[in-house]
Formats: sequence, structure tokens, C-alpha cells
Amino acid sequence: MTENASIGEKKKTEDNPNSSAKIGLIISYPFQFYVYKNIYERIKNQAEFIIDLGTFYPIRQPDNLLETITKLLHKHNVFFRILHYEDYYYSLYQKKFFSRYDLLVSLWERGCLKLKCNISKKR
Repeated sequence: MTENASIGEKKKTEDNPNSSAKIGLIISYPFQFYVYKNIYERIKNQAEFIIDLGTFYPIRQPDNLLETITKLLHKHNVFFRILHYEDYYYSLYQKKFFSRYDLLVSLWERGCLKLKCNISKKR
């Protein structure tokens, strides 16, 4: 496969991004939203959730997980973007996806935190 910085362009319709976000709150399961919920309310002008579907890469998450998480986030009317499992194959896309963030927050030191483009970011 070739590198493709625009691989996620077709998936943007699934996202509800915050163009001002400098903080990414990484979630892989619905329960993690509730850990960040009150914090997000205080910083929502500068933050958004990142749904990381490659947390256990190369093992795939269940197919219905994305729908479950997006329904929850839409219900709470929060900003979010999706890092799909397939995005783990494209380092140029990863770099573009994470370029807006100054800070990444996660409950686990795995998944997208381990990507080369995020090694030097504040956590």
C-alpha cells in the first residue's frame, strides 16, 4: 500500500470535529467518556474526543464498537474525531490527523499514543 495523507477524507462525515481543538481526549470504549465528561465540560472550546479504534493494534476492536461510542458522543453533543483501525497503516495520515493537538490525554499508554507522530507530544 502507498502512503496517502487523505485516506480519512471520505470518513469525515462520521466525525464531529472541533476546529479549535488543541487537546485530544482519547477513548477506546464508551465508559472512558464518563471519566472525561466533567473535565471536557470545562475545556470543550479547546478539546475533542478521539475515538481510537486501533488501541490494541494489530488486534481489531469489535465491529459494533464504533456505533456504540458515536451514539453516546452524539447523545452528549460533544466534539469528536475517529482514528480508524485502517489509519494505523498510513503514517502521513496519522501525522496530519494529530497535527492539531498540543496535548493528548489517555487512560492507557497504548494505541495512538505509541504512534511515531505522537512520541514528542505532551501527555
